Amino acid sequence: ILELLKDEMSPERPTELAVLASLDTTLRNLFVQGDFLWDAPLQSIFPQPRFWFLYLASVQIQ
Repeated sequence: ILELLKDEMSPERPTELAVLASLDTTLRNLFVQGDFLWDAPLQSIFPQPRFWFLYLASVQIQ
């Protein structure tokens, strides 16, 4: 939802955008690329480049 709300944020709020980018980096480091998480018909609405977090899989710790 935050990804969709970023479109509504004022560009004059760089601090908030930087915080979101930092959180995205943290999330990316906790997971690996995987298959689309939701139903296949929704995949065209949520493309991987923008909605990368819908294409994640957890890392298997051994």
